[in-house]
Amino acid sequence: SANKMKASDLSALPCLELLTPQMSEENEICDIYCGDLLSDVLSCAKENSVWITVQSHKNVAAVASMAKIACIVLSKSAISDKEMLNLCCKEKIAVFQSSKDTFHTAVAIYEFLK
Repeated sequence: SANKMKASDLSALPCLELLTPQMSEENEICDIYCGDLLSDVLSCAKENSVWITVQSHKNVAAVASMAKIACIVLSKSAISDKEMLNLCCKEKIAVFQSSKDTFHTAVAIYEFLK
């Protein structure tokens, strides 16, 4: 879209809650990727994607950093571990929690980005 969406814009979605409020989420969003298999995300997710996953441990932060993910959305109200959040903050990757499942989270973000 002509409007450049930033990770911070996602805070406007009612189903999403920002878990990393201590950082500015200025990463630009260009795509959405849904997946819980870390190797798959690493090889297939486009740079600057919103990554929607139920995985919420420190390896998620490492994969997100390597794949140049814009931000992470934990679907199904998955609880992030503190280590993951700290690593994401270091890497300037915002983390959101979604009250919806992966599919409905993706649809909501897709509609929002259009």
